[in-house]
Amino acid sequence: YGLGCGQQTVLGAPAAPALGQLVTSQGVVLPQQVAGLPCLPQMPYGVGPVLQAQLPGFQAQMLHQTGLALLSQQPLQQQAAVVPVTAIAPVQIARAVESLYRDELKPFGRILRKRLAEQAQAATGEAVDVGVKELRSACEACPWLTVQDAEGADWTALLVGQPQSFVDVYSPEDVYPEALWAEAAAYFESLQGDNMVLPGGRYMCAQVLAQRNLHFLAGRSLGQISHI
Repeated sequence: YGLGCGQQTVLGAPAAPALGQLVTSQGVVLPQQVAGLPCLPQMPYGVGPVLQAQLPGFQAQMLHQTGLALLSQQPLQQQAAVVPVTAIAPVQIARAVESLYRDELKPFGRILRKRLAEQAQAATGEAVDVGVKELRSACEACPWLTVQDAEGADWTALLVGQPQSFVDVYSPEDVYPEALWAEAAAYFESLQGDNMVLPGGRYMCAQVLAQRNLHFLAGRSLGQISHI
């Protein structure tokens, strides 16, 4: 999703959007709360100090996202029409990448795209579609990220100079206790009705399981749940 910044005009918008405004590809400004906050107070990976050094005073105008849920509470099949977005602010991308670091999920382009859409959904109620090409271009232009090609047509956006501690969700190695598997088996065997339905794909399935607050997954990161 797009955050108006500087003199940027998005797809024919009549005037440059104000800092902190979300702008769709139709030039529609989405409502957001803007508050004066310390620069990126919840980002322990060094992005905050970089922003503070390079953009003095920016923290007084930056988008307030403290407390926003990363996950949409609205099922995908019930979401409204998707709004395409073509402009993405570096600070928004850096925050999304940092959140994936906390989840121990490697920030592949496809996962980062989903995370940005989730954050926009949680913040505005709008279902948005972040363009793949636009996202990669924005990541490559972001001073706090380095973009690397991955297998196939995918790529990763990594925080510059920060340690990487990601779970390999495709690893065949079982590093979990037998008790976890026993509890998991008992849980899945007990499911009935709609609770038996889980979304396809590791990422979305892990999100649903994490939201269910299951005892055998307590304390596990989203990356670990994706692996399990």
